[in-house]
Amino acid sequence: MALTYRELIENLKALPDARLDDTVTVFVSGVGEFYPLVQDYPFVVVDREIQNEFTPGAQESALDEGHPYLVI
Repeated sequence: MALTYRELIENLKALPDARLDDTVTVFVSGVGEFYPLVQDYPFVVVDREIQNEFTPGAQESALDEGHPYLVI
């Protein structure tokens, strides 16, 4: 099951206050490395539909307008 933003907020609320100043970091298990979020645009809200680039010619979009996402 995927993590929702609501669940993410609850996880963040459970952190000690001092940890909220840490760099937002993700672990990419496929490569076994940690990456920080991009500083200039770490949190973005889609202002148009982003087509699924992995399925050439697909009519469905990967993200609907208004869907937030994080940039690694």
